[in-house]
Amino acid sequence: MQVTTGITTTITGLITDTTYYARVKALGVSGVDSAYLLIGSTVTPLVAPTNLAFSDVQLSSVTFTWSASTSPTIVYLAQVAVGAFTAPQSSVTAALQATFTGLSVNTQYSARVQAQSTLSGNTSLFSVVIATYTLANPPLTLSTTSVTSTSVTLAWNTNGNPAGTAYGVERSSDGVTYQEIASQVGSTYQDVTVVSGLTYSYRVRAFNGDNIPTGYTNVVTVTIAASPFKPKVPGGFWAEGVASGGNFVVTYHWRAVTQRTDGSALSNLAGYQIYQSTNVLTPLSQWTLASTTATTSWSVPETPGSVSYYSVRAVDTGGQQSDFTHMEDLHITIDGQ
Repeated sequence: MQVTTGITTTITGLITDTTYYARVKALGVSGVDSAYLLIGSTVTPLVAPTNLAFSDVQLSSVTFTWSASTSPTIVYLAQVAVGAFTAPQSSVTAALQATFTGLSVNTQYSARVQAQSTLSGNTSLFSVVIATYTLANPPLTLSTTSVTSTSVTLAWNTNGNPAGTAYGVERSSDGVTYQEIASQVGSTYQDVTVVSGLTYSYRVRAFNGDNIPTGYTNVVTVTIAASPFKPKVPGGFWAEGVASGGNFVVTYHWRAVTQRTDGSALSNLAGYQIYQSTNVLTPLSQWTLASTTATTSWSVPETPGSVSYYSVRAVDTGGQQSDFTHMEDLHITIDGQ
């Protein structure tokens, strides 16, 4: 009972899913009260469950939990659905968790729960909706469908994953440390960044819609064959000399080599080799390797009175060399002219 001077009042601490009756009377100052006026009755509503969370997510099943007041007369209607809850899968339980099986892989499922009274038939509002993706299947049977001197094409079995599943392609040059080189949908990939003469290992895994990865496929290892075409000869070979004290510093220049003799791109240039001879009649194949450089110029000091001949060739990482450039001869006189 509550006493108030107003014409409204609020009563708290009531029990959910319980019928309450209300009446009111006026209290007389002289101690003589009015008769009771029956206001009516109402049933306190059930409180919607809270704190929904997925506790386990697998390939074809999900489990979620929630918080709620428990009672022998209260059960919970749990539901999951793809998209809107127009045709949900439902389960009624007295526990504070529910598990649904037989779900599709890598598919987003929404979940909600409602409290129900077995005594009165009353129901609460539905809880907030939470969502998650089931796990994706790991891809299978990774293989190569093509290996050339410039590319490796891979293919794998999606293992029942739906269209739109993402796959991460990883590559290693030592078989130990892998780096992801592609993230894509689909079941084939062409790696066009390979270098001839090197060995690569590949593996692939899938990701579900929440970016949770699967296990890896088998590892495929390939060695890239050297290109049958040599690098082109460095062009524009010339030299300039600058006096430095009693000596000359001679700098040789040439244009960068970016193609092979067939016109294909040279993707694995290692650098340039500078060959030297003091006898123009010596065959180029017998000239001495004076230096290597990754740039398109090279400097060397020359002594006045000396005569030297130089030629340059490009070389790729597989050791394949271009032909020699033309000879560049330099005569340094005693007076440095």
